[in-house]
Amino acid sequence: MPDEDEREVTRVLAANEAFYHAFNAHDAEAIDALWARRQPVSCVHPNWHPITTRLQVMDSFRLILRSPQQPRLVVGLAEARITGNVAVVLCRELAAGAPLAVTNVFALEDGEWRLIHRHASQVSVKWSEGLPTD
Repeated sequence: MPDEDEREVTRVLAANEAFYHAFNAHDAEAIDALWARRQPVSCVHPNWHPITTRLQVMDSFRLILRSPQQPRLVVGLAEARITGNVAVVLCRELAAGAPLAVTNVFALEDGEWRLIHRHASQVSVKWSEGLPTD
């Protein structure tokens, strides 16, 4: 039987997967539901400046998801670390063949793990080894 820490890690990783599912489905409402409402949020998309309000973060995702050129995100090698009510997920992504290093930060809000920060940056191609290609 898994202990409480393992269950929380599983819940955090499920929330992380839900983000990618919503993103790849171009589901802005689902993305919105995954982000915290009462805590400060921020986001750094690849090659963007930091975004520091919830409204701006949600607007940025709506803009990205509306783009017909928006590639599917392939995620892998995710690992979660939890300290108190905050969880950090480190993972790798492929977006149109470009490897990205990603940090997704979650906080407990109303008993659910909600995103409070996301940072994705392009890295070397070699770093993408071990990721699925689709």
